[in-house]
Amino acid sequence: MEATQGGAWRPTPREQSAYTHLLALVDTQKDGVIRGQAAVPFFQKSGLPDATLGAIWQLADTESKGHLTALEFGVAMKLISLSQAQKPVMLGSLNEETPLPELKGIDWLQIIGSPSVTSLSGSHGRRDSNTSSIGWGSTVGGPGASLESLSEASVSAKERQQYKQIFEKSNPVDGAISGAAARSLFMKTKLNNEQLSRVWVLADPRSEGKLRLPGFIVAMYYVRRIMENRNLELPQT
Repeated sequence: MEATQGGAWRPTPREQSAYTHLLALVDTQKDGVIRGQAAVPFFQKSGLPDATLGAIWQLADTESKGHLTALEFGVAMKLISLSQAQKPVMLGSLNEETPLPELKGIDWLQIIGSPSVTSLSGSHGRRDSNTSSIGWGSTVGGPGASLESLSEASVSAKERQQYKQIFEKSNPVDGAISGAAARSLFMKTKLNNEQLSRVWVLADPRSEGKLRLPGFIVAMYYVRRIMENRNLELPQT
């Protein structure tokens, strides 16, 4: 789909999964077409001004059809993310990295990684090395990070011991704590869903859906660093 100036825009696997889930919520007639009557209240969940949402609709509905296709709906969701991230709301910015759109009533930590979330490209649950489902206790493609990838200087012996004590108090079973237990613990940090999801990807590189001590140390390390610097750029997965 020609959506950017000078090239086609392709959502990331994470965005594809998220937009497909949202599409299922708003496509009331299940025909792959999003009509204005259904879209207006759904878009308003973003909390953006109506004027901004109107401009986003016009950008996404490139042929002024009065409705959006599935791919155009994805464009609209990305434009909402851009606006929420205070980046230029224009088709030429679609390849900018942004968090998923913040919509009232949508908890991405609970949703991403669910078997019901599939790709806009029509993979219907098929996973390959380029496809990720991100969430606490989910399966994640890609190499991620490991404790070995953190330098000795990055995680001091004292810090590792602190994390080990927290891990042991989290009632590990067979040397690991569950995704649900980890989520409950890390939600107390008040980091946003996007940051916590990316931390999980780094901490669970083998897609076990649980954290052993090395992965827990990785997670705690990055959680602490983000709390110290909310604008911290995490390693790419």
